[in-house]
Amino acid sequence: MQGLKRPIAGATVQQTLAELEIDQSAAEDEHLDRFKEGLRELLDDEPLRRRLGKEGREWVVKEHSEESFWAAFQDLLPIAKIRKS
Repeated sequence: MQGLKRPIAGATVQQTLAELEIDQSAAEDEHLDRFKEGLRELLDDEPLRRRLGKEGREWVVKEHSEESFWAAFQDLLPIAKIRKS
């Protein structure tokens, strides 16, 4: 969510919807039931929660490791016209 005036983690749902110019009532009508169903499924299914948590953690470790950060950083150096030393 780039381009917002403040970090999204510090915003209320209403503030975020307003900044993105999304009609709150339409967003609620369209997505709230699906969100509730998904949340209920997670609350009711411990094995699913554990599996998704484990998979999410593995993805973060793989995709956001120090090694992957430096590889991505090195790819950006030519764009920034900075020499590798």
